[in-house]
Amino acid sequence: MNLRAVRTLATRDLTALSRSRGVLAPLALVPMVLLVLLPGIAGMAPSTVGIPEPLMYEVVRLSLNMPEAMQASFAGMTTEQLWVTLVLLNFMVPFYLVVPLTVASVIAADSFAGERERSTLESLVYTPTSDQELFLAKLAGAWLPAVGVGLVSFVMYGVTVNVTAWPVMQRVFFPTPEWVALALFVGPGAAALGLSMGVIISARVRTVQEASQLGSIVVIPIVMLVVGQLSGQLHLTLSRVIGMGLALWCVDLGLLLLARRLCRRDVLMSRR
Repeated sequence: MNLRAVRTLATRDLTALSRSRGVLAPLALVPMVLLVLLPGIAGMAPSTVGIPEPLMYEVVRLSLNMPEAMQASFAGMTTEQLWVTLVLLNFMVPFYLVVPLTVASVIAADSFAGERERSTLESLVYTPTSDQELFLAKLAGAWLPAVGVGLVSFVMYGVTVNVTAWPVMQRVFFPTPEWVALALFVGPGAAALGLSMGVIISARVRTVQEASQLGSIVVIPIVMLVVGQLSGQLHLTLSRVIGMGLALWCVDLGLLLLARRLCRRDVLMSRR
């Protein structure tokens, strides 16, 4: 395998990405809204405006549905500390996973569909590389930025929640082992999910708009995670985070194998 060719093509995609405002905007806007603005408001609320009684009642109700081991960890907490712990350490998990998932999906949607729109697909498929090298270059050009944005967002989130919730918690409470596993294991898996789905869709459609619209289906697992948390049936533990990551990577493997079959020159050119 010609790794230099893979690196060259991946660098080419990253350069094109850096010049596309339509792609860069979500890379900056989504993390800022989901992992800075929203947790900042949630972290400051208990010490500033206070939590509405019905909402606090619902949080307490959810805490009582959790396993005994988790309930024991809540012992001695004030209602404000319970709010911070449940909202910022548990309920914000899906919002974090949306970031690498969305970033990878947006970049992947531009991979082949964008080449078609820019009329550069033909020159791309005629480069002296194998189908496998072309596929790996496209993967690297989308997965690496998504993982990078996810890790930077993890740091931003940690700073935000520790600073805004300090008046209530009076200590640095983030990150926890569960969140470290989430950032280093599950987050890259979510990026691979968005990437594989994006490549599969982008290889089959003609425009970036079509690819982006169809690629929105990747948020369905995140919606299911939100529903599970709000119903009190899904709780964040280290074993569950690792299990979720393993299941996600298994799905990714199957989707990446399918994407590899579609990422062939004859298939790509037939969709021009």
